[in-house]
Amino acid sequence: MQLVVWIFSVLIVVGFLLNAIAILMFLKNRKLLTVSDLPILSIAIADCFLSVFVMPFGAAANARDTWPYGSGGCTWYACLNTIVGLGTMLHHTVIAVEKCLKTHRPMTAHVTHKKMLIVIALVWGFASLWGIFPLIGWSSYGPEGTGASCSIKWQSDEFVDASFIICTFVIFFISPSVVVVASYTTIYNDLQQMTEKAKRQWGKEVQQTRGIMLALKKVTFTAFILIASFFVV
Repeated sequence: MQLVVWIFSVLIVVGFLLNAIAILMFLKNRKLLTVSDLPILSIAIADCFLSVFVMPFGAAANARDTWPYGSGGCTWYACLNTIVGLGTMLHHTVIAVEKCLKTHRPMTAHVTHKKMLIVIALVWGFASLWGIFPLIGWSSYGPEGTGASCSIKWQSDEFVDASFIICTFVIFFISPSVVVVASYTTIYNDLQQMTEKAKRQWGKEVQQTRGIMLALKKVTFTAFILIASFFVV
């Protein structure tokens, strides 16, 4: 358990510091805050919230090897973790779609700051609604594992729990994964075509061609990391 507590502590401190730095950088340079940055800022704020108001309770519970905050605290802890976790996965989907629109339909698909803020609000609203469902009877929150943590009843065989888990898996894992893979595949194909066109027009060593090739490599790396993160989670 000491290892778990140590891991919790490191995640809390590192997570808070990194996300706090990101938030401060974004707020300090508001004029440079692009549409693509808004979902990232939203995730950073949510992660900071978890680091301060949620994860310390998990660390303390693991230190005691039991959940000491009662059923109400268990529900509160699990609900907030669920909302932030599901919301974050949808944010990654939004990021992928926005990047795809930017490269695939740059002239027609113009996403403004206002539109992105509305999308982010809808994402958090939907994640919050889904996190509330276990509070009103569709599945429930409770202790898991050794009893030192709380979450959705993932291992329950009851229909009410199983149906919620299946729907959660489809809506927040399978569907986002498909959208993310499709989005980055489209981006990759678009950049690949641009690269071939640039090579024919300007040659391989021209700066414009190199810039497109570099963008292609960055997109490939980003797509690999993001898609892998879905399966790791």
